[in-house]
Amino acid sequence: MSDNVKISRRLNLEARIDRADGTFVVVHSMPISTETFESYQMILGQTLAAMYEMGIGNSVGPNMAAGLLKHVANRSNRWAEVQTGLLPEIFRLTNVIVAENGAWRPIPWDVARQRNLIDAEDAAEVTGAIIFLIVVSALSRRSQVGPRLAEPGLIWGFKTTLSTPMELAASLPISTQAETIIEKPAAGSSPSVLISHPG
Repeated sequence: MSDNVKISRRLNLEARIDRADGTFVVVHSMPISTETFESYQMILGQTLAAMYEMGIGNSVGPNMAAGLLKHVANRSNRWAEVQTGLLPEIFRLTNVIVAENGAWRPIPWDVARQRNLIDAEDAAEVTGAIIFLIVVSALSRRSQVGPRLAEPGLIWGFKTTLSTPMELAASLPISTQAETIIEKPAAGSSPSVLISHPG
C-alpha cells in the first residue's frame, strides 16, 4: 500500500473566504477521530447513500451535505445527538486563520463566529464542505477520494491539505499594503475595527 493511499483519509480541509471589506480568512478543518466516526457511522453512511439515491453529483454535494445529514438524522430520531455530539466535534477541530499584527494565526471556529469574522452564509457553506469531505473520505474507496473531491473543490473553493493549522498559517503571504480586519457587525450595529497595521 502506497503512502498516498494510507494518508488519503486523513486529509484536512482548507477553504479561503473572501470578505466584503476586501480581506480574507482561511478555514482549516481536521478529520474527526475514528471513535467519533464509529459513533455516527450509520448516519454518515446513510447520508452518502442518500446522495447516490437522489442523484446528487459531486459538483453540488457540498451544498447538500449538511441538509441531507439533518434529514437522515431526523429520520432516525438522532438529530439532537448530532447537534450535541458530531457537529461540536467537527467545529472543535476547525480553525479560522486570520491576519493579526502582521502575522497569520489560527482562531477556534466558535471564537471566530462569536467575533463575526465569518457570517452565517459563509459558515453554512464551509460546514457543508466539511461534512461532504468527512462523508466522502471516510466512506468511499481510498482510490476514489481524490477524484471525488477535485471537482467540488474547484466549484466551492476548498481543497485538501496535509498541513496543520499552524503550518498553513505560516505558509500564507503577508500583505505589503495597509491591512484592516473588520469584525462583521450584528444587525443594527456598526462595524468595529479589530486590527489595522501597515505591511
